[in-house]
Amino acid sequence: MSSKNDFKAFSINDNANVVSQERYEESQSLKTGFPPDNITVHLLNKVLRQSSTIASVVSNFIATYSGNDVLDDGDIVKLTAQLNGALDQKIATEVPNASLTQKGVVQLIEVVGNSNILAATQKLVSDVNNNANSRLSKNQNGADISDKNEFVKNLGLSETVSLAKNSAQRDWVSGNYALKKSQEQFTCSSLDVDANHEYAGIRLKKKDGYYIQMATNPDGQDPLTIYYRDKSGNTLYYASLQKKSGTLAMTDDVSSVNIPVGAPILHSSRYTPKGYLCCHGQTFDKSRYPQLAAAYPDGKIPDLRGKFDTFNYIVRAVCSIMTEQKYALEHETAVLGKDGLAIQAGWIKVYHTNQITREFTNSDIEYAMLGVSLSAGAYLDEPELPDSDDMAICRSEDGKRWEIVPDYRGKIVYNKQTRAQQEITELGELPEILTFKKPDTDYDRWNGKEWVVDQDLLKSHQIAEAKQKQAELLLQANETLSLLQDSVDLEIATTAEEAALLEWKKYRVLLARVDILQTPDIEWPEMPK
Repeated sequence: MSSKNDFKAFSINDNANVVSQERYEESQSLKTGFPPDNITVHLLNKVLRQSSTIASVVSNFIATYSGNDVLDDGDIVKLTAQLNGALDQKIATEVPNASLTQKGVVQLIEVVGNSNILAATQKLVSDVNNNANSRLSKNQNGADISDKNEFVKNLGLSETVSLAKNSAQRDWVSGNYALKKSQEQFTCSSLDVDANHEYAGIRLKKKDGYYIQMATNPDGQDPLTIYYRDKSGNTLYYASLQKKSGTLAMTDDVSSVNIPVGAPILHSSRYTPKGYLCCHGQTFDKSRYPQLAAAYPDGKIPDLRGKFDTFNYIVRAVCSIMTEQKYALEHETAVLGKDGLAIQAGWIKVYHTNQITREFTNSDIEYAMLGVSLSAGAYLDEPELPDSDDMAICRSEDGKRWEIVPDYRGKIVYNKQTRAQQEITELGELPEILTFKKPDTDYDRWNGKEWVVDQDLLKSHQIAEAKQKQAELLLQANETLSLLQDSVDLEIATTAEEAALLEWKKYRVLLARVDILQTPDIEWPEMPK
């Protein structure tokens, strides 16, 4: 059965009739106390709530830890004894003894021992230090040891010292000992190299400071990399092994003959070699390129543009490199057939578009191979430039002609329903829900042609503001009147204070009579000075 507690917190509900903390701290009654008459009830409730809440918290603590009833009988001595007993009980039951793993109460001791729950006094620590210093001088660093060989032997370090004299530097070898054969080489059964950074490796250094370093990165794309560096650590060249299985081949082992037809490869030059096609989404004549058709049965080269910043993808299109003309004074000009495939190979001027927005991007000269189309998004007919910056050139959806479309990108528009502001990011006509006209107020609505003030919305906002203002002025008047009334009730008011009391009472009455529905045409009463 729980203990009885007579002390209860007063006026603690959320909607209790108490003054705010800010008003409470500003009240003069906080210093002078309440007057004999006209006590402000919500201020009195605030005082009672604060004192009763503290009393309830303390009494609950006493009842919980002492197990005794806490009665409102005016016996201060008994309450004090109960509080002390509750504190002793909490310490005894909830504060543990200190140890190496937890905080708590610890007992001091002045004798040496092996306990983990007792603490040495300052005097004991001083005695131990003095005892140690008298036995072995610190500033000698072991120089005062009379028989050093015997000392090392007693510590069991003789074999360790002997092995250390013949070991390699630990910077480069760990694990099994590596014994020196000479100053130039060492031998070991195994070599285990660990590193505290990203790469672990082995460095092979020449006399002139240049070295080869083998570095590993098991989690990376290139698990093993071999660097050749100068004495300053600058990489002169390197070679990496990628994370895949297979047979390594030198550059001389790879030629155009053994590159499969249709296999995309990276090409660093902007010029496409004979017999190859850029991967720009072109279509090709499958009967003319049967092996390429075997790789791409739909007759279309993949569009791999944008995969790399500095490299292009190309594919081998024919079985063998075509024979080139020995000399040429003019560029070969490509000719396209009705199906869009080149019936004569050569160079041709094209106009490119963005394949998502269809917007014109740039003109270029590209090479069309026999039986192959232009790059995807490229057209032969030249577009006509618009006269205005608010217009853009786009290809029609069917790809047959150029179109001039509105370009409002970067401009600010407003939503006709929400008045929300936004920026245009796409080409095309302005959606019906948007307008370039900016609303003048937060209470505007779109009437189909322009923004007009929504009088009902504006009125409701003005009424809410007037109501808030009236409440704030009445609160200020009540507080001033309370102070003036106190001075009159105590018969200490001056003549000026008595006159001010009447003025403020009159002001409060007029303020309460204000019809807030007449806003914004309200004549607020003048506040007394």
